[in-house]
Amino acid sequence: FTENNVKMVSQGSIHLQLGYGTPSACSVDALETYFPNALQGPSVVDRAWPILAARGFTKENTLFAHSTCVDEVNSSDPNSITRRLHTAYGGASFPLGGLAGVPWAGKTGFGAFSAHIPDGGNAFVLFAPHIGINSGSLGKLLRNGQAKASTCCGAGVAAWNAIKDGGTVAGKIDPYDYQQRTLVDQIRRRCGDNEVLRSLLTAGGAKTEEEESRAMFAIGGVIYDISCEYMRNMYKQPPEGNIVFMGGMQINMPECTDYFDVWSFELLPKGSTEPIDLLPELLGNPNAKSRSMFAPTEPTEVFPTKEAEIATRNMPAQQDLELYTGHEQQQQETVQASPAKERQPAELTPTPAPGKGVEVVTKESLPPSLTPTKEKQKKKNKCCVVA
Repeated sequence: FTENNVKMVSQGSIHLQLGYGTPSACSVDALETYFPNALQGPSVVDRAWPILAARGFTKENTLFAHSTCVDEVNSSDPNSITRRLHTAYGGASFPLGGLAGVPWAGKTGFGAFSAHIPDGGNAFVLFAPHIGINSGSLGKLLRNGQAKASTCCGAGVAAWNAIKDGGTVAGKIDPYDYQQRTLVDQIRRRCGDNEVLRSLLTAGGAKTEEEESRAMFAIGGVIYDISCEYMRNMYKQPPEGNIVFMGGMQINMPECTDYFDVWSFELLPKGSTEPIDLLPELLGNPNAKSRSMFAPTEPTEVFPTKEAEIATRNMPAQQDLELYTGHEQQQQETVQASPAKERQPAELTPTPAPGKGVEVVTKESLPPSLTPTKEKQKKKNKCCVVA
């Protein structure tokens, strides 16, 4: 995996690797507009390999994990960045991601991954949302066997539609659709900090194809920030080695191998809490700077507010009440107003005998197997009053 044996050509500012297909002219325009530093997957791997090899990462001592969307388009191309890294680092990989590429595996999943790293070895973690480009438009992809383009990333588009249409109840999680409902809530929390999404929500949504592409690009950036927050709070340093994180946007196009726009490439050396930014070396640009996974990305302004969102939609007042106040207010009232005793599940709440503060358990009322003996009483503390 060295770039010396790969012929590169340029089409505008977009680099192409021969043998992996050529994007259409309108796709090149979209790449140059939104992802000017994007490279085809094999090129990213070819550039990263020597950088990490110089720091002790080898095929034998490195375990690869990826947090990418479960969409089949991300794994069907043998030359996608995920598949190439899987091959480069021993043919094994640990999936951490789910819908939209968010690392839903959490602390337990990352802990399991960390426990599988070779003795004295290193970890390589790739995380990225993905986006389709079809005929120059972001958020769509013409898939194999289909006559019409479909949404890509479907989970991201569905979340955006739910937020702008007011079709979900804030804070209410469906246990059978946990990832998507949590994704909607997480994106909603960050809309106030994103100028594009905030302005489009205030205006009632995108009115043109260009505005919709801008919205899809913004949603991808928000999902990246969500992934950073999750990864930052769940990762574990290898006990004896280094860990490197590569984050960015995976770009799917029907006419060629996927592109990948690297937004961060950071090495956390053994025993250190200060990451080393490797992105300048990867891109060959000393001024490049990672959109760091270690920088806080929690939202500072939640949008839409009740007043602003209600003003942009034509929903019955009762639906607005349920959307904004019903579920959360009910939860707050339950927590704040109810005494601890009342919040206990019914089967765990002690039932005092009529007229007594504490029910007295008699020896005769206990099953034979639970009847205390003198020997047991000497060994254990008394847990009930025996008459």
